[in-house]
Amino acid sequence: MRSIRLAVAMPPDDRHPMHQYAMDHGGYTAYWQLHWQGRPDDGMTLLFYIEGPQEPYLEALEERVPDATHSVTDAEGNGFYLYVHADLDGLDRGLADAIDRPGVLLVPPLEYRMDGTLVASLVGPAEALSVTVDEIPDALDPEVLQVRPYGERSFRTAGALTDRQREIVDAALEEGYYEEPREASVEDVATATGCAPSTAAEHLRKAEAVVMERAATGPVTEPAVGRPAASE
Repeated sequence: MRSIRLAVAMPPDDRHPMHQYAMDHGGYTAYWQLHWQGRPDDGMTLLFYIEGPQEPYLEALEERVPDATHSVTDAEGNGFYLYVHADLDGLDRGLADAIDRPGVLLVPPLEYRMDGTLVASLVGPAEALSVTVDEIPDALDPEVLQVRPYGERSFRTAGALTDRQREIVDAALEEGYYEEPREASVEDVATATGCAPSTAAEHLRKAEAVVMERAATGPVTEPAVGRPAASE
């Protein structure tokens, strides 16, 4: 049994409208599909975690995917959980059909990156994984990022950092934020990454939470998303 990490890049004209919306509008720093249920022919029920402006996103969802039903729960900071049920069509259906094969598991979470790619992990026998990748539509330009035997380590790496978290952690390392003694402040990291100090601090806190949870408790199966707001 093997695990592969796979990236697909949908052409802009065929990208899901809400992924495209997040890319086209600033402020969306995390976009994860945490869970899903259903089959392409019957529509899919999906759960997302998104960091970014909530109200304009929901307005765009109602405009661009009018047949979808949805519900929202606020998370800490500027994150929110989004439940949505919608039909799949076009390349969305092509990707779903390709990975819906006997013997192959699509392991959550899925990461929608702001460069237009979707990153996913698949687990199964090597031959089945190879066939699955081969049947993904060419328009999605599939790229295998990693292949390895599946094991306990795969659980630990499932909770990957978002693109923005990686960028800010990289800057923190380069600036000397994690040196002993510390050579840079949160303000220095914020300046290097072009964001407010409070934003840099929040991303560092969430990235550190992923690392510490892996070290202290073992398997992590979701990204370091915000907790539901206290009022929920």
